[in-house]
Amino acid sequence: MLGAIKNLFARERGPADGKVTLDDVLRKNWFELWYQPKIDLRTGGLAGVEGLVRYCHPKLGVHPIDSMLPQASTETRARLIQHFLIRALHDWEELDSAGISVRTAVNANVDVLTNVDLTGLVRQNRPRSTSWPGLILEISENEVIRDLNLAHEIATQLRIYDITLAISNFGAGFSSFERLRELPFSELKLHPGFVAGCADDALLPVVTARLVVAVAALAAVPPDGARAARAAACRALGVT
Repeated sequence: MLGAIKNLFARERGPADGKVTLDDVLRKNWFELWYQPKIDLRTGGLAGVEGLVRYCHPKLGVHPIDSMLPQASTETRARLIQHFLIRALHDWEELDSAGISVRTAVNANVDVLTNVDLTGLVRQNRPRSTSWPGLILEISENEVIRDLNLAHEIATQLRIYDITLAISNFGAGFSSFERLRELPFSELKLHPGFVAGCADDALLPVVTARLVVAVAALAAVPPDGARAARAAACRALGVT
């Protein structure tokens, strides 16, 4: 009996080395979805929001979960995606009641999405309002290129429920602009290398500028104060 009680309290305290795992976060419901605004640089208006997963430890404070993902099993990551997808779908109704009716984007992984009943999850939890603009799932370029057929299959299933895919980190080295027509996306997030230095280098190659403008309507630049100069340069090129 005494041993069982000791084990119970040991589990509540977490690992002896003090490290927190993704399983800990899920079991104790420590995760939160924080929303980052996405700004249209041409108008300065709100273009959407992106949900960022954070965990709030009662003693260690708020932290991102990125460092936990490589060690987590596929099943655990699938549970995480299920959890915050449902949260994002439910949160939209609160945003809408506050007068913020924009599309929400959340990060996901292709391999994990194949282990989740996405259509059933969305069918049960999507907002019933006719004004719901839909949801965006962001997946990285290298994951899409790895299995284009699977990406198309996922995109086709989700489009029925007003959920589309965004490709993040585009241009990191795997794709060319010629392949854009093959990729199933509604939004494109450029690799920072496309616009790095454009605020300071007056001799930025014209061809690079034209390539950026070619996908300006699909590129998303996070509103970061430290990137104000870059944003101004992107705005001059017509990038949103």
